Amino acid sequence: MKIGIFYFTGTGNTAFIAEILKGEFGAENPTEIFNIEFFPDGIKHEQLEPFELLVFGAPIYAFNAPKLFIQFLHKLPKTKGKRAFLFLNAGGDALAGLEYPASILRKKDYNLTNQAVFLMPSNVLVENKNLATGEIILNLFGLKYKQNIHQMAEKCRTQIKEVVNQILKGEPTLVHVNSAARLVTFLCRPMFFYLGCPTFEWFVNADKECTLCNICVKGCPVGNIRIEGGKVKFGSACNMCYRCINICPKQAIRYRFPFGFLDNKEQYTVPDWKPPQHNRCTK
Repeated sequence: MKIGIFYFTGTGNTAFIAEILKGEFGAENPTEIFNIEFFPDGIKHEQLEPFELLVFGAPIYAFNAPKLFIQFLHKLPKTKGKRAFLFLNAGGDALAGLEYPASILRKKDYNLTNQAVFLMPSNVLVENKNLATGEIILNLFGLKYKQNIHQMAEKCRTQIKEVVNQILKGEPTLVHVNSAARLVTFLCRPMFFYLGCPTFEWFVNADKECTLCNICVKGCPVGNIRIEGGKVKFGSACNMCYRCINICPKQAIRYRFPFGFLDNKEQYTVPDWKPPQHNRCTK
């Protein structure tokens, strides 16, 4: 079985999962991995045709899949029942997120036989981290809780192995999303997509530590950052992936009042993960 994995990652978690999936499918099921950032205009039917199984993966932001991922799904060509597997990864809470992207795939006649939600470390609200022990401390309004990179990665590997075995056996694994989770997703979607993402530019800035190194510009998956007049400028096309915040070498990108509580005191990206480099930006 030939498999194509199409994913988006903000800070490396989904890329990590995609690589583990490829390894678990094994050499007898040749697997190709594609980062959807490099398909801004969507993908054509003939590009999907060689694959017997299509895998689509993304993180969960505010109980929803990212705007960029949803746009990619909307641009997918219709099929005649091509088999698909949808996975999302959550930064600690797998309450919701699957139903909306799943509905898009079904409307395009993809045969969605398998779904999964994997838990991976959060890239938001990080107060402290210790890569040696794997411990991450998150802080929201003084409420702290811990995650462990190593433990979460190991659990994720185990879950991936189980899901892949079910896929290869032809066993469906569809996640039930209860009514409460669907309601939360539905209510958060317009606030996230149509309020949070477009207004990000109003509440974030690069402070005096910024060296205009251009790393955030090249790393932005939607070309939403530019350097203009000797300053870093943000546009209204934000994907809210936190990549710019977490890859800045000076940690100079900060939230303004009243969203200062969203600032990371420590940066988080998957160890050894490198952000893709782009040469596009918005005006």
